[in-house]
Amino acid sequence: MVSEAPSGLICAEIPNASLFEEALDLCARRSGLPTDAVLRLLDDGDREMHSSFRYGLAKGLCRYLAGLGTGFREMYVYGSSIGESANPTSDIDVIIIVEKKRDEVMNLLRSLDLSLTTHYRRLVGLKKTPASLLDIHVIERGRQDERTGPGAMFDGLHTRPICLWRSDPGSKGASLRGSPLQ
Repeated sequence: MVSEAPSGLICAEIPNASLFEEALDLCARRSGLPTDAVLRLLDDGDREMHSSFRYGLAKGLCRYLAGLGTGFREMYVYGSSIGESANPTSDIDVIIIVEKKRDEVMNLLRSLDLSLTTHYRRLVGLKKTPASLLDIHVIERGRQDERTGPGAMFDGLHTRPICLWRSDPGSKGASLRGSPLQ
């Protein structure tokens, strides 16, 4: 049974290192290059590599949120992370479906964003930008079908969101979806 207790949102440590390692590994597998070459391409501002890296971070974020055992239900990624148009200061556009929008959820997501942004700036050698690495839209379950506000992104003209993760209410876990970028 999935816990709905607010205490389930308290995380002892945000796994920056493992999230970034997973993203770099995904880039290396996808490109067939060693990790140090991936880092050089990121440093050089290679758009395809930045898109793959952001997609990999989004997948890692899914695993992290799925492991919290709280009211997170689905996560989607869209925008430059699923194309080849990201640059060093691009954000990661995500939609997160929650059981209920709560202050604890929003505070956790802000903390995650701050931590990931700080770690990312160090990795790529940026001082001030991006101000935020995650562009998160949180929608209560059932409201994504309304197609207004953040729900309208599901019918976007340029890039439709890709579902990376969806909890399975019939089981004790969550299912992480694969992707064409694996």
